[in-house]
Amino acid sequence: MPWSLDDALRRRLEKRIYIGLPDKQAREEIIRRNLFDVAKDTNVCYSQVARDTEGLCGSDLKILCREAAFAPIRRLVGNKSIELLVEMTESGQLLTDSIPPITVEDINEAAQKIKSSVDLQDVQNCIAFNDEYGSNLKVGGKN
Repeated sequence: MPWSLDDALRRRLEKRIYIGLPDKQAREEIIRRNLFDVAKDTNVCYSQVARDTEGLCGSDLKILCREAAFAPIRRLVGNKSIELLVEMTESGQLLTDSIPPITVEDINEAAQKIKSSVDLQDVQNCIAFNDEYGSNLKVGGKN
């Protein structure tokens, strides 16, 4: 929290740049990059996911994508015993290309589980700090 810095330390920081939460376009790109090598259903719409995830930071979006990517594996594995899983592995049923694609429902369920790790009050405090002490450089995101 930059407002917690000692005045002497703050003076030594040459540039103080506020980088806000990602906007819709940035969220869409973050989601694309995190799911680029994962099989997805043709109905998955990055734009819709980006619209529905306002207020999430890049780290939150990465966790959301990871959660969604594991959903098909969870369905495939289910409540199967270790012995059955070993048997499925040996028979080739658990190969990467046998895992079903991510669905819209997988992403929606992940979005329900993942909540923003950013406190809106902290965002407001960062904006206020930037207004007072920032280097007046705008770098992406919402300001």
